[in-house]
Amino acid sequence: MSSGCSTQSGGVKRTCRLAAASSHILLALGLLLGLASLITCGDAEQAGKQVPDAVPTWSGSQVTDLHREYQNIFLHGNRNAASHLWSTFLLDRSAGMSRETLELMFSGFCAVSGSPIRPNDYNRYLLRLPLADGSGDRAGAMHYCCWPCVCDTQDFIRVDTKTVPVEGGERRYHFAVIGNPCDNAGALDAPFVQPFDGRQTTLSREAREVRCAGGELLGATMSDGGLVIIGMFFDEATAGKRGAGLR
Repeated sequence: MSSGCSTQSGGVKRTCRLAAASSHILLALGLLLGLASLITCGDAEQAGKQVPDAVPTWSGSQVTDLHREYQNIFLHGNRNAASHLWSTFLLDRSAGMSRETLELMFSGFCAVSGSPIRPNDYNRYLLRLPLADGSGDRAGAMHYCCWPCVCDTQDFIRVDTKTVPVEGGERRYHFAVIGNPCDNAGALDAPFVQPFDGRQTTLSREAREVRCAGGELLGATMSDGGLVIIGMFFDEATAGKRGAGLR
């Protein structure tokens, strides 16, 4: 298990670094907009995605099955910084999955960049992150496409809970969360320079699946504290094993 921003997990790919640069700015925006008032707004009304009329069914059992759904999840063809859509796809279908399958699926993508990944010991990092309600911190683990995303996690991501329906009942999980970037949707069109190739661009161009409507992040599922769920924060003692996210 890896730990720390200075440790690389395999070769760092340029495409991953570029995605992480956009994600870094978006995560910072979400943190500044959504977390500052969290302690006083912990019982905020849950915004984001609409509750579906019927629970979708899905027969996926391996992360490769999740990866095959890419075109169905990312309708604009770009997963950069849009891991909330991976998360919502799974949470909408969790009632038809065992907890082991749900937890396995959440290890199949990077919560920061949105990159599909194959979970293994070399891309799993041990972290300690602040709880979103300001009550302390929590140790756990996450899987990443490359080490820069670990640094973004430590800088900008918090941990919050959500009770999720699974086969045979419900489970309370800890999730990686950010604030709602759509609290200032205009910032998505603000120009910035990509640090790795010097291009001037915008978040709306680089992260085309990050879309706002009426102040809501389209396709997002919200945590108990009203924050955007972007991935699972796996329990420290069992990280990388089945049941990893369960407390």
